[in-house]
Amino acid sequence: MAIDIKQELISAGTKYKKELLAMPVAVLAKILEHFMLMTGIQGKEMGGILTTDAQLRPYRTDKGASDNTKIEPYEWETFLGDVVKEFDPNKLLGTLYTERTSTKPDKTKIARLVALEMAKKVGEALYRSLFVAVRNAAGETTNDLFNGYSTQIKAAIVSEVVSALNGNYLNKSGVQMTVDNCGDILKQLWRGSNELLKDLDTEMKIPTAVLEMYEDWYQIEHGVAPFNKEFSQKTLVGTDGRCTLVPLGNMGGQPFIFLTVKDNMKIGVDQESDSEDVEIRRVDNPKVVQFFMLAYFGVGFETLDARYFKVMKFTTDPIVPVANFANSAKTAVTATFTWTAATEPTSLKIQKSADGGATWADAATAAAIGVGAVTAQVTGLVAETEYDFRLVVVDGQNAGNSNVVNLTTSAA
Repeated sequence: MAIDIKQELISAGTKYKKELLAMPVAVLAKILEHFMLMTGIQGKEMGGILTTDAQLRPYRTDKGASDNTKIEPYEWETFLGDVVKEFDPNKLLGTLYTERTSTKPDKTKIARLVALEMAKKVGEALYRSLFVAVRNAAGETTNDLFNGYSTQIKAAIVSEVVSALNGNYLNKSGVQMTVDNCGDILKQLWRGSNELLKDLDTEMKIPTAVLEMYEDWYQIEHGVAPFNKEFSQKTLVGTDGRCTLVPLGNMGGQPFIFLTVKDNMKIGVDQESDSEDVEIRRVDNPKVVQFFMLAYFGVGFETLDARYFKVMKFTTDPIVPVANFANSAKTAVTATFTWTAATEPTSLKIQKSADGGATWADAATAAAIGVGAVTAQVTGLVAETEYDFRLVVVDGQNAGNSNVVNLTTSAA
């Protein structure tokens, strides 16, 4: 179907402007039942964690006021992004209509479909980036536009806003999730959560592959009957129907599972001002037109308070303990060791044994061993004494005990 629709496309960009601007969000419609859409958002939004010991006490005359109520702020942001894409509309037509169409559509309808198809692609890119995007103002892709959910959580873990101490973090990265343990790990996330969170109707947002693993785990645990026959298919077993499993294809490849209430995870757009724009316009090349869109987008959390939120770090990759732990130098009272850097551990330590590995104790070191360390010196040893040493990695892809190194310290 060779038709010239350039002018119709330009007109469609104006005529259907509102519809085109809404299309990227419309593509997200299926998942928006599990997220909170916020419109009219430009720039930073503030959430937070309220801490207080406010209680109703028995009445008495004295005021007894205290000032220990505070909000730990949590900030997220929408960013202004644009699309500038030149395309040949005649090449795109083949994906929308063919000559076999019984009723030949008019140019206006075709132009609208072409324009909507372009806007739809913007929405599909946003969907793929919801969790993994990393803001890079100099970037060229949707992944560079905003900070995705997982990116924000990584930063919150570093700043210790999300931590085991705060009750909103479970690190299971040192255990490979498999068909054999998937359900047990998901139940551990639930059961270790704040009691007030477990009182609410929660959602556990998981990669689609984890749901498939969970289904297989369930059949292994409960027989070959149809998956979860006695429960709602999307309800985590053992939660009395209060935790819905929400599988999302765009969570693949990132390391977190989120347990929270629906309204806590926000998707922010503008759509209420003239700051956003869309048009289809002519360019120097007479064979192509240019699709242009200007819009705000970002995601975030209302709060990371343990009463409403908990995140688990996990992995489906095999756990491979460090295998090249080696002695590089020794004296009468010290021994120096090297190894290849571990992947994303939360802590490292060296243990020693003076009885052939029957008992182990943490070894003193000349300096604290950082998570990125590749060498350390053990101190406080006894001259001419035989020891076994090992590196202990907590969490991450190299979690566990390394190979054992045997040595005898030098003479004094």
